[in-house]
Amino acid sequence: MNWPYLQRIVSDVIRTGDDVRRGAEAAVGHQVDRVASWVVPRAVEAVVSRLDLTDLVARHVDIDALVATVDLDAVAYRLDLLGIAQYVIDGVDLPDIVRSSSASLTAESLQRVRIRGADADSAVSRAVERLKPHRHNGSTRITEPAG
Repeated sequence: MNWPYLQRIVSDVIRTGDDVRRGAEAAVGHQVDRVASWVVPRAVEAVVSRLDLTDLVARHVDIDALVATVDLDAVAYRLDLLGIAQYVIDGVDLPDIVRSSSASLTAESLQRVRIRGADADSAVSRAVERLKPHRHNGSTRITEPAG
């Protein structure tokens, strides 16, 4: 028997076997990847749905350390500040607050004007009383203003 010829045949068979193995591994790997892509999300969903993630995070995550890594300028830049302001204004009914406070101030001012008017009316009445002639025992006598 021709040993070099036999060695070449064996080498060819081994090389072909390696090629077949690599092709089979690739095909199997592709199939495993397809199955895993379908199975893993469903398995994870089934596990996660049974966990209390809030409790898990509270026990295992340092919230202060996590928040310290947040870029607040970037967060503020992404906020719709005008939209938030409009939401707040709509929620607190700013026109009604202005009307209420204006009405309150107007009522207080009007009350002060009335009190001052009444004081002025009293002062005028006293002055007129001093200037009016007074009758004592049937006679008219004009009193001179004090002062």
